[in-house]
Amino acid sequence: MSDLFKGSSRFYLLGYFLGFMVLMVGLFTPELMEVDASQYASISLEMSRNGSYLQVYHFGNNYLDKPPLIFWFSAILIKLFGASHAVYRFPTFVSTLIGIYATYKLGRRLYDKETGLLAGLFLLTSQAFILHNHDVRTDTLLTNFVIFAIWQWKIYLDDRKWLNFIGTFTGIALAMLTKGPIGIMVPVLAIGSQLLYERNWKMIFNPRWFLGVLWVLVLLSPMLWGLYYQFDANPEAEVNQRVGVSGLRFYFWEQSFGRLTGENVWKDDSSYFFFIHNYLWEFMPWAFLGLGGLWLRFKSAFLSKFRVEKAEVITIGGFILPFIALSTSHYKLPHYILIIMPLAAIMASNFTLYLITKKDHVLRNWSVFQLVFAILVWFIGIAIMTRVFEASFFWWALFFVALVLIVFSYASELRLKLVVPSLIAIVALNFFLNGFFYPRINEYQVGSVLAEYVLDKDIEIDDMVLFRQHYHNLNFYSGRYYYWVPVEIIRDTPVPFEYVFTNEEGLNIMQEYHLPYEIDTVFYNFPNTELSIEFLNKETRHNVLQENYLMRYRGN
Repeated sequence: MSDLFKGSSRFYLLGYFLGFMVLMVGLFTPELMEVDASQYASISLEMSRNGSYLQVYHFGNNYLDKPPLIFWFSAILIKLFGASHAVYRFPTFVSTLIGIYATYKLGRRLYDKETGLLAGLFLLTSQAFILHNHDVRTDTLLTNFVIFAIWQWKIYLDDRKWLNFIGTFTGIALAMLTKGPIGIMVPVLAIGSQLLYERNWKMIFNPRWFLGVLWVLVLLSPMLWGLYYQFDANPEAEVNQRVGVSGLRFYFWEQSFGRLTGENVWKDDSSYFFFIHNYLWEFMPWAFLGLGGLWLRFKSAFLSKFRVEKAEVITIGGFILPFIALSTSHYKLPHYILIIMPLAAIMASNFTLYLITKKDHVLRNWSVFQLVFAILVWFIGIAIMTRVFEASFFWWALFFVALVLIVFSYASELRLKLVVPSLIAIVALNFFLNGFFYPRINEYQVGSVLAEYVLDKDIEIDDMVLFRQHYHNLNFYSGRYYYWVPVEIIRDTPVPFEYVFTNEEGLNIMQEYHLPYEIDTVFYNFPNTELSIEFLNKETRHNVLQENYLMRYRGN
């Protein structure tokens, strides 16, 4: 095992402690972001109340998009402990513990203990992984269950133990219950690449895999039953402005593969290169070490002339093939490639330990490169405090201490320069983002602000309607599901409600219909998952804020 850090146990204990402290701040501090996280939390709250765990509804309407595992987990905890963003995020946090451990164990099995330890630390402190442990969507659960399945599958191939066989396909089933067939695609591509490389035809065509598929179907059966009876057995059911939709076909085909074929209604036709630049920030500050690890794996395979005993290709197949498949999708979002980050972490770790065996000038060049990343990350924090939001002395002190530590660590032993400055910078930045930046931008998230207002004013469900505008955070944080209504309902309701919440478009329509109202409160909104330079610049922010109105309705 390469000796990267003298007294390495203390380094890893401190690194993991700081990484998990960042996640804990993200678990408790920022409110949920619109749209995905707040929508899933709202659905979970509704499920905890209506008790419909197999047939999913939102606002009482049929819901057909994401599989239900994230709703099941959160709804059960909400039922037990009440609704809060920490309760909603907690199942994902637990899965992250599993994912980090599985990354460590897989790295250790493929290479050695230090590779595993460093891989787990790289994953824990990568930018997108930290982000999506508080902006919780389905992809974090998916990523953690997938790496667990790959780890268990590798153990099974080595040791042939039934416990690991069951673990493999349980992990796959949980991944599929989280986000559909992609949950089996990535483990198959990763392990299948190794088996093909080894020309292990006997294992590839092992009939025992059918037992694994059967076990997956058993675990999927509650969800499949719910989909069938909600949609296939009820063809007149309307969902997403469609009728006659097969829930089973949507799950097994349209939701995932339909995005590759263009059949899915979600399309943006972004560039095939969309994920390349997104990978660079998502796996920051370890992105280039991950690419170096990919190069090292290809080099190893070619130099060994593809002799089966010489190369590990699980990480290559599990990284490259899903990356290519996702890049061909007609609809892409940056977090889609989170699923391959654990394998990138293992490759980055392996490459880092490879570099310390090279001549000093090679290690020095890469250390300078990583230092540039660390300084860039540090300047991001400084830019936010000077140009975006004014920060207190505490946060300035944090970045001053971080800079001092970066300088001292870079002036220390050469091999430490490769990892420690970047680690300090990314930890400091995300303490700041989770503890200060996200709570501040959430002040421009009208749903949660309005929720606090309606609770303070005790505006009951029948006292307010939503017109042309709604926010899932309003439902989740108020615990009240206000009705969306068309303008005709507002105009013709015999016993008027007291309040109407709307946006500028809705205000213009009410004026066009000559409906009597007076503005009670103006709320200023900005979609905080779509940050722009104009919004981040405090001098121009007012130009992009969207006005929302809470109006007292003076109807008939």
